[in-house]
Amino acid sequence: MVSDGEACKECAQNCLLMHQKQNDPQPSARFFKVMIDLIGHETHLEDSSGRLWPVTYSIVDGSLAFHKGWPEFSLDHGLQLGQLLTFFYIADSHFVVQIFGTSGCEILNFDH
Repeated sequence: MVSDGEACKECAQNCLLMHQKQNDPQPSARFFKVMIDLIGHETHLEDSSGRLWPVTYSIVDGSLAFHKGWPEFSLDHGLQLGQLLTFFYIADSHFVVQIFGTSGCEILNFDH
């Protein structure tokens, strides 16, 4: 196949889908505005079992953080240094939290 140096239509569309927003600050700006609007309000953290923990979203030492309720969530899940947590914000609702052990595997079972 001969190429004239341009991507085919399918490749160009895939590239746009993957990279079009890399230089667009809007998604993160919108997300940041949502997070700022949550300060001082109660939200919930949902673990892999579907259980919810109430937490308050606050500014702690100059950073955005989960405050009231976080110690209980942390203790109930036995969080340790080196574990990785991912937070997925469900718009106008709560955060779904995935917890990964130091091996990189997701931890799915907790003794609540």
